[in-house]
Amino acid sequence: MKKTLLIIVLAGVIITLGACTKQDDTNTNTPVNTVANTQTNVNLPTSTVNETTARIVSMRDDYFSPQTTTVAAGTLVTWKNDGTHEHEIVSDTNIFGSDGDIQIGDTYSYTFLTPGTYPYHCENHDGMTGTVIVQ
Repeated sequence: MKKTLLIIVLAGVIITLGACTKQDDTNTNTPVNTVANTQTNVNLPTSTVNETTARIVSMRDDYFSPQTTTVAAGTLVTWKNDGTHEHEIVSDTNIFGSDGDIQIGDTYSYTFLTPGTYPYHCENHDGMTGTVIVQ
């Protein structure tokens, strides 16, 4: 009798423990989307930027900082509107551009793949110019 009761109790414990453990079918190897040859308007916190593959250019009320930035081919350059006015990035050679205003606090990004000199300006503010040099 004691043996039968012990077997029943142990079976109940095993069944209970089995019900408490959850099988996790979540795939932890989720691929990460990457940006290449594209432009995007995104909110990008500057604290997560890797300076070897990305660069931040701040847009103030009437200037870019830095005005000239030199990067390696394949670098993602992100312009962040840190000013009090909307800005629109336009490449002087029509290679890239924000396709509209960048709101205060927002960003625009473009990946530069080909070495060269890329002048640009703010469509909304005369004299607000900058240059990206890709090596």
